[in-house]
Amino acid sequence: GTLNNFPHGLFGSSSQRDDYIYTQRENPDPITRTKTRNQMAEEGKSAPPDAQLFGLLSSLLQQVEALTNQEEVELRAKIEALGLEVTKVPSKSTKDLDELEIAKELDKLSAKLDDVDEMISSAMAADPQVQSLLSSTADVWMPVITATSDERRNFKASIGDDNHDVKGKNSD
Repeated sequence: GTLNNFPHGLFGSSSQRDDYIYTQRENPDPITRTKTRNQMAEEGKSAPPDAQLFGLLSSLLQQVEALTNQEEVELRAKIEALGLEVTKVPSKSTKDLDELEIAKELDKLSAKLDDVDEMISSAMAADPQVQSLLSSTADVWMPVITATSDERRNFKASIGDDNHDVKGKNSD
């Protein structure tokens, strides 16, 4: 995985790494990067959950690109696709679904969740840094993946500095 490119010991303890990630995301200029993690948390509370998540992903992507000295085109595209995905909400259905159709939709969702669970589990088993990163950033990504339809409507699909407002372009 991409995280294997991080030199071991680059961040020292997980707490130092978390502080680095938070400060990098908030303030990429190393000279003025002085905010504490608590200051970040206080300020971050006002930012929508998707903005916090994509700020973190953008920061991690920039770190990976800086360390590998390569542009991660495929990874950037996946992050952008995820940004569009988290803003999707179910369309207002004009027809009532019968129990069989609801069961089929639930089966599809269960299969998708099983796939995601398998990907995360195998990545965590393969690299302890993945587990550490996922654990230390859960407060950022959990609110996005557990968001209700109403909360998702407020998401902006923000990727880096390109804020494209895609409200109203929801699909199934």
